[in-house]
Amino acid sequence: MWSMIICAGLGFIIGIKFFPSKWKKVNGIIQIAAIMLTLFAMGVSLGASPTFFEDIKTLGLRSVVLTIGAVLGSILLVYLFTQKLFVKKGEDRH
Repeated sequence: MWSMIICAGLGFIIGIKFFPSKWKKVNGIIQIAAIMLTLFAMGVSLGASPTFFEDIKTLGLRSVVLTIGAVLGSILLVYLFTQKLFVKKGEDRH
């Protein structure tokens, strides 16, 4: 867990101090590719599990509700933060 937090922090610092803005588009493409690769690897791991469907049945409704709530909450918070933090010049969000 700490290794992920440290990596994210180092990336943040490098992004602020050293990362040229002309590379933003390339960085975005790399991010999307890395996320897709991660999701693919997770899908392979789940698909390789012989007890996957039985495990899903035992999770229960509460786990499904918590998962959906976490996803919807994350989407809502990202939307609200981007609306608040990324105001274009000459545009008023109030």
